[in-house]
Amino acid sequence: AKTRGVKIRAIFETDNSNTNAIGLLRNNVPAIVDNFDKTNAGAGLMHNKFVVIDARDRSSDTDDWVIMGSWNPTEPGSRNDAQNVVEIQDQALATAYTREFEEMWGSSTDTPSSGTSRFGARKLDNTPHLFYIGDAPRIPMELYFSPSDHMTARLVEVIGEAQHSLYFATLTFTRDDVARALADRHDDGLPVRGLMDNDSDQGNEFAYLQSRGVDVLLAKGLSGMLHHKYLLIDAELRGDARDSRVVTGSHNWSNSAEFSNNENTLIIHDRMIAEQYLQEWYTRYKASGGTGEIVLSVGAISGAPTRFTISSVYPSPLTTARSSVLSMELEVTRPGALTLTLTDVLGRSWHVESTGELSPGMHHIRIPVNTIPAGTYMLSASDGTQRGSVKIMIQR
Repeated sequence: AKTRGVKIRAIFETDNSNTNAIGLLRNNVPAIVDNFDKTNAGAGLMHNKFVVIDARDRSSDTDDWVIMGSWNPTEPGSRNDAQNVVEIQDQALATAYTREFEEMWGSSTDTPSSGTSRFGARKLDNTPHLFYIGDAPRIPMELYFSPSDHMTARLVEVIGEAQHSLYFATLTFTRDDVARALADRHDDGLPVRGLMDNDSDQGNEFAYLQSRGVDVLLAKGLSGMLHHKYLLIDAELRGDARDSRVVTGSHNWSNSAEFSNNENTLIIHDRMIAEQYLQEWYTRYKASGGTGEIVLSVGAISGAPTRFTISSVYPSPLTTARSSVLSMELEVTRPGALTLTLTDVLGRSWHVESTGELSPGMHHIRIPVNTIPAGTYMLSASDGTQRGSVKIMIQR
């Protein structure tokens, strides 16, 4: 990128600054480490994992990107650990991330300034927190940087706002207030399920959550760490839930993340994204010995007036060792026949059938999948005018 004329600035954690990759960058592009702020003196970690692309170039508002999540760009981070990454094209969000970067950098130029640099507990809550991403319907996203923006308090709030379910996966979990909030929602009758990387971190909440009846497991089936730090709020379509959310980023549920580390977190208000995370979470949950079931929601149905609605498709993921039949609940508002099609990610059809004439009302349809290979599929229903679809997973 540098040879193409791209301007690059980089900030690294001091403890990792001697690696070959970081050494190569520090020798070729402007870069600092987190003890650059002489007052903070490297207290806490530079734990952010974000990249901002083309936010300083104001020639276009369509090429500004943020890449964020839990992923460390390392060999084990890429090949062994369970990670998540989100890529977002939005100028306002990229500008906010740039402002956070430049607070640590100490300037808006290519030259950093130690005298004005702020890291860790010295940072200020000086960026917007609410953004609306994309075209209509726009996706609300909340942005919080730590430790300045008090992310843990917001995390406890969103746990309290859940209406139907809470699922989480995290590397480190030592915050009592977050554990109590989750356990209290379990007592309220919500499904609260979680995955943790370990139960050995000092002050970890694993035993406490189990003692309160929360369905929490240690992650299994990985060659590396469960490095996620995400929470899913109302990701299933249950009752009148309308605000499905994903909380994700670099922020572990720990005192270090809350009070001293440099972190970033997004709260993404979007059902489709929440559903994708839910499928990933459920795969990890089942691999770790989980026995609970989930119900995935459905994609939008285009056209008006609506002639039918896919209420639910279950189980998903479907494990053929436990069930060879996929169930679909359809609500029909006008009489007629529907064509059901199951296609893979390459567009190949694996199952096509006609429902025959359906009268108005609820209909339960069973689809055999015992001969279909494991993978990700789209199950679609169409009456020739409208089409509805839902993503499903089949496991062996």
